[in-house]
Amino acid sequence: IIVREQAALTLWALAGTLKPQRKLISEKIGIQQIINMLMSKSEKLQYVGAKCMISLALENRHNQNLILKENGTDPLIKLLKSENTSQRVIIGVVETIGALCIDIA
Repeated sequence: IIVREQAALTLWALAGTLKPQRKLISEKIGIQQIINMLMSKSEKLQYVGAKCMISLALENRHNQNLILKENGTDPLIKLLKSENTSQRVIIGVVETIGALCIDIA
């Protein structure tokens, strides 16, 4: 799990701060792997997974539909319900849900 955490943090650091770069890295990681990161017990993986999902969902209806099709909302809801979820992961999850709802609204 330490290797997965370091790989995820490194990829996210490579993504930088620009939206197109973050979206590209998130697409390379893939929706299913991002969902697996969210379902992990690792707080670092959960955080990076939430940030990746935000990058995919922001202003992109196609990716939003893919996330919904892959049941990407289930791990988000589980993280919100869990008492062990850290504050920064909860903020990331709320931002992700917001990004998923923007185009729908």
